[in-house]
Amino acid sequence: MRIVYRFVTLAALIVLVTISFGPRLLYGDDFQWKKQIPQKYLDYISKAQESISRGEYPEESLPLDVEAGEEPMGAYAPEEQIDFDAPAPNTPVGEAKQDDKQTAEKPAKPQGPDDSGKIPLNSIMRAPLWTASEAQRRNSKSCPPEDANFDRNLVHDSSALWAKVSTRDIIKWRRDMVNHVAKAKHSGKTAGRGIVMAAGETDAIERALVNIRILRAHACKLPVEIYYFTEERNSITRAHEDELRGMNAKLVELKNVAKGDGWKAFHIKAVAMQRSSFDEILFLDSDSYTLRDPAYLFDTPQFKERGVMLWPDYTKSHPLNPVWRLLGQPCRPEFEAETGQIMVDRRRHQDVLFLAEYFALEWKTYYSFMGGDRESFRIACLALGVKWAGPGRMMAMGGVDAPEHPGGHWNLEIAGIDIEGPPEGAHTGGHTMLQADPSGKWLFVHANLIKHVHLSRANEVTWARVTRLKQDKYVDGTTYGDIAPFEDKSEPAKSAHEQLLEDGQQPVQQAQQKDDVDPEGNPVPAAVIVHKPKETKSNAKLGDGIRTHVSENPNMVVTMWLLPQFREADLITEEDWARDADLAGFEDLYFEMGGIRQ
Repeated sequence: MRIVYRFVTLAALIVLVTISFGPRLLYGDDFQWKKQIPQKYLDYISKAQESISRGEYPEESLPLDVEAGEEPMGAYAPEEQIDFDAPAPNTPVGEAKQDDKQTAEKPAKPQGPDDSGKIPLNSIMRAPLWTASEAQRRNSKSCPPEDANFDRNLVHDSSALWAKVSTRDIIKWRRDMVNHVAKAKHSGKTAGRGIVMAAGETDAIERALVNIRILRAHACKLPVEIYYFTEERNSITRAHEDELRGMNAKLVELKNVAKGDGWKAFHIKAVAMQRSSFDEILFLDSDSYTLRDPAYLFDTPQFKERGVMLWPDYTKSHPLNPVWRLLGQPCRPEFEAETGQIMVDRRRHQDVLFLAEYFALEWKTYYSFMGGDRESFRIACLALGVKWAGPGRMMAMGGVDAPEHPGGHWNLEIAGIDIEGPPEGAHTGGHTMLQADPSGKWLFVHANLIKHVHLSRANEVTWARVTRLKQDKYVDGTTYGDIAPFEDKSEPAKSAHEQLLEDGQQPVQQAQQKDDVDPEGNPVPAAVIVHKPKETKSNAKLGDGIRTHVSENPNMVVTMWLLPQFREADLITEEDWARDADLAGFEDLYFEMGGIRQ
């Protein structure tokens, strides 16, 4: 009998321990979030992940109520104020409401970042899952395409493909991202600061040489590594190698990475940066030239604080783009990034380099909704919860002194948006993107179309005009990458009474003027000071209203104009390139260093 009693007691103890700790032992750190998910969704994800681990797609579809628009994985309510600087959500459902239907309401408060300030990448597995239609509905609220300049060609060519991206695709891609970063390693030692470029074809090597000559003319001493594909080795001559060596620049063959078959081998950049030997990296396109030694960027407060700097492109995201479904985040109302120049501190953000490299290695999957490589670093940062810094003003268009555009030649409907060609008088002739430093001073002359523009001999000056928005500055103290609302911290103007007190003088009560009365006609004492409430500012709408178009016939140039609903606002201004102290003299230096124009 005593044996039976002991056996029953032991069994009860085992049951108690299993009930108390079993789920936590089974799920580990994921216990809390798994507790909140309705079982049918857990079952689907479990089966999907089992299939994915075997290299197969799951056979079953999501439960019907999910496909119909139910939000089992948590999401942002349409009326909810979105905090774009908050950590990415890493819980898949809202707090369960205990009622008869056991429905999920608002999402649980996102868990904070770890000690490094980051969100672990595996949190993306718990991010919201949206169908294409639901994502479009949500993203259209934060990124209304009617007012923004989206990449017309990308949306036109890809929207049908984007619509076919399934929830199974999203789960698989998320899992692949997590697995790659978890297993990735950097081979070799890294140290110091340096510049990374990608150039292998003859024209690209020649541009890189001009670029480095300009850097050395600015007294820049940063070492340079230039990466190229194995297939490009025959384009590099002994003369190239000798000159580069003399300028503290070396060529590095990118082995075991095949060159792409597109019109640009975009995918070399991220791989080159990840495999470089530098801890602090400045990547420069071979045709992104500097106006002074850029080494000071490494010591700016913005780079020291965040460890990543990116620069904006001409276009904003479109709500159809499945990249927001991949991230499980609402579309950000900011300009997409370009990769003419990128800065990363490897010591703090090696994972960003790993993820961007993964996108590059799997470019056939991801670049169709990242515009090539240009968005891969911004998306990597968003997936990892990494805040980046950037320039203190928007990009501008540099170009020749071209006549005004004669007027639109096309009218298209893309993704439900009616798009007109440039109106008469649109600003044209652009072949260069001007990019600034965090203080707003121009620093990079990204002449990305010089190689395609085929300038007429009538254009004796290559850089004659700067076309930009009149209001192109980010909110005081912020840069590209900061889009959340900001409180106006500027001090209100002092009244005469306040100024006298501050100066140590006693203000004299003077006779009231006619207008110094309250609404009821009573005199207002001079000591009464009315302050205007502080305003809330935001970068979210900066740049709305502009449209750009790259024409290819007869010359490849950029044209900029305002959308119809903004044309009365007169938002664009043109300036003389040579009158800007930062830009004057660049053209002479460019040609002196061997630069050419087509």
